[in-house]
Amino acid sequence: MRLPNRPVRAFRQARPLERQDSRRDSTARSNARAAGNVLMALGLGLLLFIGAVYGYDYLEEWLDAQQRYVVAASIDDWPLRPISPQISLLPLQLPSTLTRPPVAATVAVTVPVRIAIPKINVNSRIVEIAPLADGSWGTAAWAVAYHKGTGKIGEADNIVLSGHNNFQGEVFRRLSELKAGDIIKLYSVDREYRYTVVQTAIIPWVGASAEDRRRNIQYLLPTSEPTLTLVSCWPYWVYTHRVYVVAKPTP
Repeated sequence: MRLPNRPVRAFRQARPLERQDSRRDSTARSNARAAGNVLMALGLGLLLFIGAVYGYDYLEEWLDAQQRYVVAASIDDWPLRPISPQISLLPLQLPSTLTRPPVAATVAVTVPVRIAIPKINVNSRIVEIAPLADGSWGTAAWAVAYHKGTGKIGEADNIVLSGHNNFQGEVFRRLSELKAGDIIKLYSVDREYRYTVVQTAIIPWVGASAEDRRRNIQYLLPTSEPTLTLVSCWPYWVYTHRVYVVAKPTP
């Protein structure tokens, strides 16, 4: 006796439907995995972006902290301890017994407003800054800073200019490349003044010995003849030293 073949046909007809359902499930799983991967990538990108923003802020704070120092009135008592919230780049609190040299009469006394150093591609405005209440100094952002109270063009004195070396414009990034004989140009509102480099020095700042402290200070003291002193931090990624460039008016 032969059995009816209808169930067999029904089973055979059901198998393609099962395969179609399986394909749909597989496609759905693939789409879900792809969507999950996209969401994970977006989340990771967002985390990286937030981390970069906060990391940059932290880096700027760290760079600022590397420059914060208090300077005592006495060279021998000059400490190197951190302060906040101001940036302090350079010591320039002078003993009260020092007096300013007389003003030269041959050149009009004026504050420089711009500086150009062809060898290291510097061409920057100069911004006047004043010392902080504790006697420490900051420096200008995106410009060269003129330290108020130091010499002026036309005076027999020391003009002190400073600038950042690795952020906020990096105006003095290549200052350490200058050598004796290089030309520096200062500008007043209506005239150019040329100076020739006569001396350069790189001196320890962090953990400096008493002798190194004196050497750091001496480059910033008043002088008895027209002098230009440029100063910045060194090397590029840390602030363990100061680089000084001393120049005299070009004859």
